[in-house]
Amino acid sequence: MVKEIFLDIACFFRGEMKYRVMEILENCGFDAGIGISVLMDKSLITIEFGKFQMHDLLEEMGREIIRRESTEPGKRSRLWLCEDLLHVLTNNTATEAIQAIILKSFEDERVWNYEAFPKALSKMYNLRLLIIIGVRIPNGLDYLSNNLRYLNWIGYSSKCLPSSFQPEKLVELTLPSGKIEYLWEGIKYLDKLKYIDLRFSTKLIWTPEFSGSLERLYLGYCINLVEIHPSLGKLSRLIVLDLRFCYSLSNLPSMSSKMESLEVLNLNGCSKLKEIEFEGILKSLSELYLGEYAFECYATHPLLYPFKYPFTSEYLKCLPTNKFDSLRSLGNLSVFGPPKLAKLPEKLWELKHLMDFEFSGHVMREISHSFLYRYLSHYSVRNLRIFQLFKLEVYGYDESAQQRSSITLTKKSNNIIELLPTVLGDMPHPRES
Repeated sequence: MVKEIFLDIACFFRGEMKYRVMEILENCGFDAGIGISVLMDKSLITIEFGKFQMHDLLEEMGREIIRRESTEPGKRSRLWLCEDLLHVLTNNTATEAIQAIILKSFEDERVWNYEAFPKALSKMYNLRLLIIIGVRIPNGLDYLSNNLRYLNWIGYSSKCLPSSFQPEKLVELTLPSGKIEYLWEGIKYLDKLKYIDLRFSTKLIWTPEFSGSLERLYLGYCINLVEIHPSLGKLSRLIVLDLRFCYSLSNLPSMSSKMESLEVLNLNGCSKLKEIEFEGILKSLSELYLGEYAFECYATHPLLYPFKYPFTSEYLKCLPTNKFDSLRSLGNLSVFGPPKLAKLPEKLWELKHLMDFEFSGHVMREISHSFLYRYLSHYSVRNLRIFQLFKLEVYGYDESAQQRSSITLTKKSNNIIELLPTVLGDMPHPRES
């Protein structure tokens, strides 16, 4: 096992982030923690600025071990050079010996013809790791190894995965920025699948039934997604659900109490979403993002191109007033942009773990003075940021009709609430907790 980990790092992962490589190695069935410790004790690898590093000679030694497995690249366990892979494709020399392939098309300026790729893949029975960035297969795929544990294909060009693919060992599936319309038809046995990332899959329309092992589901920027399978609401191990800017999505499966592990729910930009239903207590949910105002900085990538997003969550009129008991662990709540949202439910202020609250809306008129005065001083809120509330009225105080453009309340280290700017008149500061 230790040798296999060393060879993977030497061939593929030198200079890559430790945490990500550890995940990949674990997903491939290795005990990464023990293996990495042994390699570090023997000074074969180091960690610098969170990335795996090794001496040039050690990297070359690892790659030479692979080259000596056979003079024919198709009989080696790992392929990382474009010319080796193209040799295998051109000469039809792929064999079951190949365990791992990483191909990054932008690392080679030449334009390759990958039409022979599907046929070659059909011979790689033992392929466990496949990472491909920016390679287009003209006629799609009809085969993938059922032994795959880690599949990452940026720019996947087929409308679905091969029908013969039975990914019983698959742990991570990453297919962003591709042309996929649906993952597969029918039922697949996915007892080990923990991670799905289909972000920027602009042609994705619907999702299949999900397995109970899923921990992270990323469907952000799937702008034509209209249907999510109801099994989503019963995923007891799901930790992160990211649906940001799925602005064709009008209905969301009910979030049941079975989703006991869910910590992050991101619905920013789901402008057609009419209702969010919580059934029972989501005891682990600590971050909830609603609305459309969620532009963030992403690393640029040649395959990712800009989209136009709607700037209004036009259908959301109210938050679920009687459902906040289901969100007892909520620590971070962001609600941006719903133009029809007129007030915030009083139950919101009873969330004792809420530490950060951000809100932006053009027509909300009501905010409880009891919240500002009592809640912030007696509970754990650190930051309250309210923007663009031009018609805000604070109950308990006579306010002038002047336009109010921004309110920021920040809880200082000494538990005093500071109002910036002072748009709430002579409202006193709450006492220290």
